Amino acid sequence: ISHELRTPVNGVLGVAQVALEYIEDASMKVELTKLFELGNERLLETIDNALLLAKLQTTDEEMDSEAIDLSTILENELEKIAPLLTEKHLRSHSNVIQGWWVVGNAQILGQVFRTLMRMTLLMGHEDSLVSIRMLEEEGLRGVLFEVEGHQFSDLLIETIFEPFSYERASSYLSELGLGPPLAEKMVKVFGGSLSVGNQGDRGIWLKLLLPVPVTSG
Repeated sequence: ISHELRTPVNGVLGVAQVALEYIEDASMKVELTKLFELGNERLLETIDNALLLAKLQTTDEEMDSEAIDLSTILENELEKIAPLLTEKHLRSHSNVIQGWWVVGNAQILGQVFRTLMRMTLLMGHEDSLVSIRMLEEEGLRGVLFEVEGHQFSDLLIETIFEPFSYERASSYLSELGLGPPLAEKMVKVFGGSLSVGNQGDRGIWLKLLLPVPVTSG
């Protein structure tokens, strides 16, 4: 099914890219090229996410998992997202504990972290504080993301991880497409959970929890 989806999409994108070459106005060409590249990236990301989400929902196939240190993944992703923090004029504070071992898959959890960080940034106000800290809760370990800024509606909290949530699609998170429901599904595969909520009247929080390896001390 991947081939059936990608072939026509690549054809349409190819035609659009050729059409851009015939635009004579330089400033318009630059602006439209930026829009095309952004749309191209989001469309291909949506296709990838839709295919993976469908696979996770319709198969009993287990993902490879092992004991991994969340701090290593978190530090890598924080480094990648630093330019976005600067671009959006956001401040950050992180409390990373080394040796924070959980059950998971480094590549998949890296994708989950990217989604959660993008959600956090999209909900933040300019010059607001993004806080990221490790936590341990009910025998599970994870990470808590908090940001001062916009808040979730009650309906968005209820439907944020549904694949076809109208509330999410019409919120500040619309550009993430299927990212949130895919992230939740990935975490559940490892026996973990994702949850969201509001910080009183000053922002939102996102919580990731995962099982602790049996051999972990």
